[in-house]
Amino acid sequence: MAVVGGDFVHFHIRHAGRLEKCHISQASLLIRERLDRQDSNAEILLEIFERHRPEIELLALAMAERRMGTRRGIIITTAEFNP
Repeated sequence: MAVVGGDFVHFHIRHAGRLEKCHISQASLLIRERLDRQDSNAEILLEIFERHRPEIELLALAMAERRMGTRRGIIITTAEFNP
């Protein structure tokens, strides 16, 4: 289940037999959909997240496998999601 908090949408993936905390920035989701921050809310962000969820989860898994996480978990930013 994904939730919006702060400047991120938070979600989990399963990696190496355990759940990994993951976060994708609101900015990266909005840029992907060509929306401005003022045109968004939590509901819109979750809709965008769900639309791109398979791609986001694959990216998070690839980052986890490359050990690109931090103490807070995997953080996906615009640089990773919208190269």
